[in-house]
Amino acid sequence: MSNKALNPIISVILPVYNAEKYIEEAINSILEQTYQNFELIIINDGSTDTSLSVINQYDKNNKVIIVTQENKGLIFTLNKGIDLAKGQYIARMDADDIAYPERFEKQISLFEANPSLGVCSASTENFGAETDITIRSADNDNLKVTLLFWPPFAHPAAMIKRSVLLAHNIYYREEFKHCEDFDLWSQLAPYCQFSNVTEVMLKYRVHPEQVTNSFSDVVLDAHFRICQRNLLAQGIKLEKRDFLAFLGKEKHPDGFQRLISIYQQIIKVNHIEKHYNKNTLMKVIVNIVFNQAIDFYGISGFVKINNSFENIYKYVSFSRLLFGCVRRDILTLIKSFKKY
Repeated sequence: MSNKALNPIISVILPVYNAEKYIEEAINSILEQTYQNFELIIINDGSTDTSLSVINQYDKNNKVIIVTQENKGLIFTLNKGIDLAKGQYIARMDADDIAYPERFEKQISLFEANPSLGVCSASTENFGAETDITIRSADNDNLKVTLLFWPPFAHPAAMIKRSVLLAHNIYYREEFKHCEDFDLWSQLAPYCQFSNVTEVMLKYRVHPEQVTNSFSDVVLDAHFRICQRNLLAQGIKLEKRDFLAFLGKEKHPDGFQRLISIYQQIIKVNHIEKHYNKNTLMKVIVNIVFNQAIDFYGISGFVKINNSFENIYKYVSFSRLLFGCVRRDILTLIKSFKKY
């Protein structure tokens, strides 16, 4: 009997649009997994290059299901994949990335060890235009706090328990295009636990054609709206002018104290409503504040932090913070002298 007639444990959703240069490597990395009870749903989203020809080479593989459609976009395609999936778990894969052979095996092990787990991704290695490694936390509390600021998962390495999606009618949403994964994790957060395989399980290709490079303004707007919504659910209002500074990407136009006040509100609300583990929330916020002081505010930032947070040195080294802030001011002074 063909594997296509069996009940797979994992359904892999692999959308493809004009990926002729990379798709073969991506498909092969899935077919070579050490864990083999899966179906691979490849959805060709109206490619105009030779992607379909490459995909059709796998037509006789009994794990591969090929779907061809007119160009509908990524969100429509991902939701179609969810509807087609027969597995207990849905694994994401992008057409330009490469999965490590043990990815599925290690992710399934985490799900089997924790029945409350609903989403599991992995650490990743960038290659191509950038080369670095991102190690992601396996701690549910840390990942839920991270969701206040940015996605806690690498989307193309994610595996999701399908029953949680179906039970709560959760799908990707067009209104958050190009940040659809961030929105999905936010929808799922109340209903399940999060984790990651802390080992690198995906090679993430960085190249100029990627969405985050091509649609930066759209991405930032969607990211802002998700952060704003997540905070508003706790009664905290995030303004557009706060956003990039809130993430630690730039100085706040109204000064460091405005940022500190937002973080203090989050801490105060959590003290009452206990959305997050207190120590985990403090560690994440203090780390962001620490970096902002060093990157943008120097000694003045150091003073404001000392005056605004209690027991901060439980979460960050006093000497590192002081040295970083002093060093920032010294470098700024040196740069000012070089102008003359």
